[in-house]
This record gives sequence, C-alpha cells and structure tokens, in this order.
Amino acid sequence: MIWGEGFCGPGGRQNVIDMSKLLALSPKMSAMVIGAGLGGPSRVLAQEFGVWINGYETSELLAKEGMQLSVDKGLEKKAQIIHSDLNDNPAFDRTFDRAFSKEYLYIIENKAPLIKSIYEQLKEDSLFLISDYIIKDNSSLTHPHMIEWLNHVPNKPFLLTSGAMIECMEDAGFNIRIHEDISDHYLDMISAAWENTSAVIQQMSDDEKSAQKNMLAIQKEAELWSRTTKVLRSGELRLYRYLAHKPH
Repeated sequence: MIWGEGFCGPGGRQNVIDMSKLLALSPKMSAMVIGAGLGGPSRVLAQEFGVWINGYETSELLAKEGMQLSVDKGLEKKAQIIHSDLNDNPAFDRTFDRAFSKEYLYIIENKAPLIKSIYEQLKEDSLFLISDYIIKDNSSLTHPHMIEWLNHVPNKPFLLTSGAMIECMEDAGFNIRIHEDISDHYLDMISAAWENTSAVIQQMSDDEKSAQKNMLAIQKEAELWSRTTKVLRSGELRLYRYLAHKPH
C-alpha cells in the first residue's frame, strides 16, 4: 500500500530500473537477487530487461507469497522467488551473469561466507550491485537515535562501516567500481512514499473488515520509518551503493 506492489521498502519500480542501468542488462543474461522479499525488484528486472531471475529470500513466508505474485503475473519461470537461508552457507543452483541486493546484507550476520558464495556463483566479468545500510563508524552504535532504531527494527542488523564492507567484498575477490552515499536520495523516496498515506487510508476505509488490521500495520510501519529517517538524518546510519566486479 505504501511502497508499491511487491516492495517492502523505499524505491519502487522506477528506482530499480534506474539503479539497474549500472548492470548493463540484456535478455540473454541471468541474475540472482539476494534478499528477494516479495519479489518486486525481481519482477521489474525480468519485465524491463528480459533477464532470467532467481530471487533468494530467507523468510519462508515472503518467498512463498513472492512466488505466488510471480505466478499471478505469468513470471513463474522468469522471476522465481526461492526460499533459502542466506545466513547459513546457501547453495545456489546455477551460475549467473549479474547479482543484485537491495537493503538486505545488513541483516546477514555471516556476510563474508555469503559474499564469497555469490562471487563463486557469478561468471567471470560479472557485476554485483548492492544498496545497503552502513554505519559512519563503530561509535555510531551507541548514538541514541541508533539505539532506538536498533531496538525496533524487525530483523536484527549486523552493521559494518563502508570500509569494512568494501574489505569484505575485496576479500571475496571483487573489485569495487563504485561506492557512494545515496542517503539523501533515499530520504526523498521515503518522504514521497508517505505523502500518499491519506489516499491509502481512504482506500482502506472502503473495506471495514480489514481496515482496522491494515491501519495498525501502517501505524507500525510509519513508526519504523520515522525512526529510520531520524537516524539517517543524524548521519550515524547511511545508505550506500556499491558496484562490484568479478574480473576475468
């Protein structure tokens, strides 16, 4: 209702298209999406670029619902959403030309083994596009806004500095082509999504049975993103974009 069908956070269809231009995608390619959620980004990549997608999601519920959305749109083969515990030596069943992860790696405790596994599943001269939460430095974890955010996020974060994230990817074998702070753009996308709240509430009121349940869900979501906005604006938490390359 807030973020768009199949999306669990800021940056809907157009944002995924804009971000993915860095990947130089074509219909001959296959790509893995790490942290597929309900499959919104996976289906956008399949529809817009003709890419064959395997989306991997740790939550069994999200993977099941996401796959059903792909089936409903006739994308069960082009945009598969697959349940896989990404925190426990996940097995990927094929090699890929590209990889994509949107605000997901920060909740993975065992980042190094996962990033190494992704590296090994990518073909030579492949690209891995990541957007993820990063801390300014280790002292950020004691900032009051950060503590409040950490106590309320639905999944426990395991946050790195940008330097540590780059080191983790380089240790796996990647070359880092781009690393940039995109927090201001992210904050704009959060604000834009919540500007439509009144229309969403009006739409919900047409169905009284589900209205109360949905209102509680939206209130909880609003509180989460208010805290996220606050800690992003403090500068202690940032959103970074990385483009990693697997060399020949």
